[in-house]
Amino acid sequence: MCFAVMWAWVAFQSVTAAPMVVEDTHISALRAPMPNSVAPVSANDVAKVVARAAGIGGPPQATEAQDAAYAHAAVGAPVQRDEKPASVIPVSLPAPSAMTPQGKSDRAPQIAIIIDDMGLAVRNSIRATQLPGTITLSYLPYASNLQQQVDDAKARGHEIMLHMPMEALDKHMYAGPGALTTKLDEASFRQNLQAMLNSFKGYKGVNNHMGSRLTSTPELMNIVMDAVDRKGVYFIDSWTSPRSVAYQIAASEGLPRARRDVFLDHYEGQQTVWNALAQAERLARRTGSAIVIGHPKNDTLSVLQSWLPAAQKRGVQIVPASKLLYSGSAARDPVLQADAARGHVVHNVSGKMNKIEPASGAAR
Repeated sequence: MCFAVMWAWVAFQSVTAAPMVVEDTHISALRAPMPNSVAPVSANDVAKVVARAAGIGGPPQATEAQDAAYAHAAVGAPVQRDEKPASVIPVSLPAPSAMTPQGKSDRAPQIAIIIDDMGLAVRNSIRATQLPGTITLSYLPYASNLQQQVDDAKARGHEIMLHMPMEALDKHMYAGPGALTTKLDEASFRQNLQAMLNSFKGYKGVNNHMGSRLTSTPELMNIVMDAVDRKGVYFIDSWTSPRSVAYQIAASEGLPRARRDVFLDHYEGQQTVWNALAQAERLARRTGSAIVIGHPKNDTLSVLQSWLPAAQKRGVQIVPASKLLYSGSAARDPVLQADAARGHVVHNVSGKMNKIEPASGAAR
């Protein structure tokens, strides 16, 4: 078992190509195109290869394309949280070559930790407010006793966000009452949007709950960003789909913005959370900052309770999400520059490609 897991690690370390994202309806090659010799494969295929590497699931059955995709996969790549992923053995992997807006390697590493889905599981939401340091807590607009929960969290020094429910590609995934969907007529869409923006007071930013379909729909995301802009708050793309245009439209609107780097708990278990935090810390030490998203799960909260004070002792600064935003022009946006350097170009609502000035120095 140990040898097999070591083999998996060596396979990742030995890859010289750019980090990849595995294709599974909601997941596609984002940071670089898939090599011509490698056919698109599913997340389930990758999970099987990982399990095979750990000696689980019988004799080897993966194809060469699946092996190659596994060798190129990057845990920090966009993952669709809207659906339950295949079970996978947690393996500590190299950090992705993602880049946060204000990342600089010449200062203390900064990590913003966002806890999504706040407010529904009240007991664990309270536990999240008791975490040490300044955590960013994102509340669902349909949680009960919402304003009181938010006020209590703010009193503990945490930054507050609105976790805005949006339609997933998987039609079986329900984002919640009042969610923004592509099936709504424009009047109903705007009504739901305003209702969520007015659901409670005191939030500084918005991020999407689910939303793999909606964030990939430019016309509707343009309406969302216009309303967010008028509200005077920032937007963070949870990046549940590599096809998301949310960040680019926020940039076009001139909104303060950021994009998620790492999911803490896409898979179950404390080891997954530990691995993700280690990945986030490596990324922050290399680029200066990282934005991670987790959820008020028992395992996530237990790991964070231990990791936060230890990370601070190692010199990691835990900062609110608002400290890691970019507010400059889209043409000079470092996230869009990094995307362009990797060949990932998202079209804006008019169907024209935004002009992105080349980044200075080597692309990360």
